[in-house]
Amino acid sequence: MDDTDSRSLPSPEEQLAAIRAMLSSGHRAIRLEPHTFWLWGIATTACILGERGVFTPSRFPIHWQLATFQVLFIASCVAFSVALDLWLTKRVRRRRDESYSFIQRQIGKCTLLLGGLGVAVVFAGWYRSWYTIVFVFWIVDIGLVLFIHGLFSEQFLGWAGLSLIALAISAVAMDIPFEGTRHLLLATCGLGLPSLGFLLRPLGRWGIAARLACLSGWVAAISITAYVAFRTL
Repeated sequence: MDDTDSRSLPSPEEQLAAIRAMLSSGHRAIRLEPHTFWLWGIATTACILGERGVFTPSRFPIHWQLATFQVLFIASCVAFSVALDLWLTKRVRRRRDESYSFIQRQIGKCTLLLGGLGVAVVFAGWYRSWYTIVFVFWIVDIGLVLFIHGLFSEQFLGWAGLSLIALAISAVAMDIPFEGTRHLLLATCGLGLPSLGFLLRPLGRWGIAARLACLSGWVAAISITAYVAFRTL
């Protein structure tokens, strides 16, 4: 009886492997789906391009109306993207018979808070002189969201988030003009976010040197695209 029980127990090596798997699963409690990056990249780019063509002083000559309708438009884009992303993510998880974890819900709330803060900064900027850095703030906002997700998900997300924050700080230090920061945000959303959706899964199998090289190329691609767009458009 005792021999049968002892044979049925896992070996110390198996127990240690199970503990390591549990720790790894707890550390990587969030897994962002590729469509999240594509959706937010495309939606944010469309919002930035669309609001300038629609909300002009000629259409809204009263200052507070221009500010209010622009912010409502941006808030609607954010709310629509959140709802669509959540629906798509839950549908994918149901197909794989996976749950939407508690930690991911809490990080999602934090993301909503940062998004709401970005919308509030846009509105307040209409009445303050620091409106010229509103695009820089949004780059920092996106960087913070990626960094926070990287703490509980893929490490590369944290690196990408810190790189975007450093890029925004560099834009301020170099005194990049307002239109330049707008193109930098467009490149971040239109190129940087969708490319993360393609890169994130393969990067998990690469070594640290390859990932750092990929990060450098990712930041360089965003910067060069923004510079070329600013000079030619």
